[in-house]
Amino acid sequence: MNATKRIRSDEWKKQNAISCRAYKKRRGRSFFREKEKAYREKNYIKTIFWCRRSIAKSEGVEFTIKFEDLVVPLVCPVLGITLDLSGAPRAGGVAADNSPSIDRINPERGYVAGNVAIISWLANRLKSNGSADQHEAIAKYQRASS
Repeated sequence: MNATKRIRSDEWKKQNAISCRAYKKRRGRSFFREKEKAYREKNYIKTIFWCRRSIAKSEGVEFTIKFEDLVVPLVCPVLGITLDLSGAPRAGGVAADNSPSIDRINPERGYVAGNVAIISWLANRLKSNGSADQHEAIAKYQRASS
């Protein structure tokens, strides 16, 4: 038998109990925002994993990987810069260039095993905005003008 006593709603009010909504209001929204921010910073890779999963679901993109499948390097395999795993965003909430990002190697395949890598946010942004030929043309131009 359970030793806890059930309280009817009218009794609950008499005992000066506080609802979750009132508790949150009393503590202030900033308190809970700070707790969420601390969790996101502590568990940054998990946070970007769950965000990617949610976006993939809303876009109808296949997402079959598990969190355990992700291998997080200390250095970006594309640009060779050290990845900041703390999860602290820059001013304005934007990810820093050296923040880790989940990359689909072949965008048509979705988030499936063997098609996902962790690279820097800068490398992912550069990769997503152009084709291989465009990147080659930019590299030739940079080499010629240096």
